[in-house]
Amino acid sequence: MKEVSTQEVQPENKCGKTKKWLWIIISISAVVIIGVVILVVLLVRKKNDDDDDDEKEEQNPEPTTENTQEEIAEYDQLCLLLQISSFAGKEANSFSPRAEPNETLREDGVFVKTDINFGNTFPNSYLDIYYPGPIEEDRPTYIYWHGGGHIFGDKNLGDPLSPNSDTSMHMFDYIYKQGFNFISVNYCFAPKYRYPAQIIQYDQVLDYLNKHASELNLNMNNVVLAGSSGGAIYTTQWTMLLTNDKYLQDFNRLLEEKGYEKMAKVSLNRNQIKALVLEGTPMIIDGMNEGTQVLFECWYGHDNIINLWYSNLTHIVEYVDSNFIPSFITAGNVDCFPEDALELKNKLEELGVDYSYCYWDKDVEELKHGYMSSFETSVHAKMALDQSLEFVKSKVD
Repeated sequence: MKEVSTQEVQPENKCGKTKKWLWIIISISAVVIIGVVILVVLLVRKKNDDDDDDEKEEQNPEPTTENTQEEIAEYDQLCLLLQISSFAGKEANSFSPRAEPNETLREDGVFVKTDINFGNTFPNSYLDIYYPGPIEEDRPTYIYWHGGGHIFGDKNLGDPLSPNSDTSMHMFDYIYKQGFNFISVNYCFAPKYRYPAQIIQYDQVLDYLNKHASELNLNMNNVVLAGSSGGAIYTTQWTMLLTNDKYLQDFNRLLEEKGYEKMAKVSLNRNQIKALVLEGTPMIIDGMNEGTQVLFECWYGHDNIINLWYSNLTHIVEYVDSNFIPSFITAGNVDCFPEDALELKNKLEELGVDYSYCYWDKDVEELKHGYMSSFETSVHAKMALDQSLEFVKSKVD
């Protein structure tokens, strides 16, 4: 295991500053509205709880766990408000690219292919590829899924729930200049496309890249899978489909319930995936804060998620075995799911699966959700990002 050092080393700034004032404003607006929405949710729930208590005193009814369509629709509408704010009125789920597909050779020698369509089953099926040098050179393939609470985010901008979403492209630049062909992926959003649509779409991405590896000049036998927040959830669940037969069996039960075609297997083999990078991964359903619960209710389409049998598919430690992929695991310390990261780290340690774990207490530095994208201004964010790169470099061929 890689030990975390807290030595105060100032991060080297290797990335140019990019002016994205419009998206910064949108991201800030989204964060503000998130706070308002969560406050509304808390007030609504408190009022409902108070009303329920008054009713029980008067009528003493039998307890029930039955959810109502009105409640589900209410929380969907709250999430849709966030979605509308984040996308500035544009369609969140679209079968058309948000920009014209393009191929560009930048002045720094990076070759970029944007808005490559990888499928037509779900909206937002587009990805970008960054080659840090001559396209014909053989490099490991680093595939990244952004976060966004299952309802928003973008392959160019990262997770609006992260206070540093406007610097995600700087982080991407830092990663691929370490010698990776870097792929950033978009995916469909709840509430229109609920769980498990994103996991199916995840496999479609890998299937497309695997089948088109030659024409895209990608080495799909030397792959790193990475994600932050929601993107990390999708990464862990797809990995479980690859590595655990019982998980695949239970997931197929869910697919059948939801009307999807079952999976015989996923699109890549175990030996093609060399490492995972998991940042701020919500996995423990029991104990989620109110804001996270709202997002998961929207994703699941249910207001009592803890009692859903398939909520265990998110709490993957109940399935993880020694076949799991070597993983870099981190989380911030301010509402960032550190307990989830620690639980997975302990499980991998128990099973003898190679891992690297990075975490600092608040008295060292307060690190928020998606903190690695603030590597240009935070010493510890840069240390974490460098630790993740050191780990994956030790695993790729």
